[in-house]
Amino acid sequence: MITATGETVIDSSVIVALVTPEVHSRWSRQKIASYNRLHILDLSHYEVANALRYKAENHSLINTQAAWSTAQNLMNISIHHTYTEVINRALSEAKNLNIAVYDAVYVLLADKLDIPFLTVDIKLIKRLEGTKYHSLLDFPNQ
Repeated sequence: MITATGETVIDSSVIVALVTPEVHSRWSRQKIASYNRLHILDLSHYEVANALRYKAENHSLINTQAAWSTAQNLMNISIHHTYTEVINRALSEAKNLNIAVYDAVYVLLADKLDIPFLTVDIKLIKRLEGTKYHSLLDFPNQ
């Protein structure tokens, strides 16, 4: 794992864990607080909104509007990147790594910026083991 620096890319799994009660909520809060600059992709807004929708539907989230408001505040103070910065590489890397394109874009943004990538997506972490991207990951201990 990486030690915190000034900047990091965060994916929607970290944002959702921050604003809803989850096993990695505390870790997400501590990690986000340890960085000065957060980088997100434009698709983060859609992914977070979608995750909150499903949490509300499954009754695991009582106040969806409060969670969305907190998530929006965090995303609004983050540095936004557009998917076009990394989509061309993401298509091929997603196939090579056997991961979703929407996960690949975060990994490749961190790689492009040469900064850590925070995620609590355990499947993604496992898929990146043994790859050149694993060293970019900052994730909770299991």
